[in-house]
Amino acid sequence: MVYSAKGEYSRAIRDYSRAIEIDPKLAKPYDNRGAMYMLTGHVEKACSDFVRACELGECLTYDILNDNGYCNERYLAMAVIE
Repeated sequence: MVYSAKGEYSRAIRDYSRAIEIDPKLAKPYDNRGAMYMLTGHVEKACSDFVRACELGECLTYDILNDNGYCNERYLAMAVIE
């Protein structure tokens, strides 16, 4: 979270990825890594992480994004084309 706050998103992604390797059943690292992916323009990866976080019980971010037109099928189809 420190790297995220400092704007060092690639380092934050690495740390969240390591946390997921250690315990892939924790939802929060997926949610946090998804936020870093979103900030760096990797929408498909971000949405994938938000979906996984929701599957593990952390749905707030995914629900907010989905309600606002992000991370749904239509949005992802446009993101892949661009």
